[in-house]
Amino acid sequence: MFERPSIIDPDRRNNGGLGLVIVRRMVQLHRGDIALKPAPGACFRLFVPL
Repeated sequence: MFERPSIIDPDRRNNGGLGLVIVRRMVQLHRGDIALKPAPGACFRLFVPL
């Protein structure tokens, strides 16, 4: 889900859009992390150190 979609690679063709890829990269640049929580619906855990 956090991988960049690819036209060439059929395994990564329908991984979602670029939004989560961009958000993950921005969070990583701030030395944080984002993950999908096991819950019904779309629920994410976001960590950014102070």
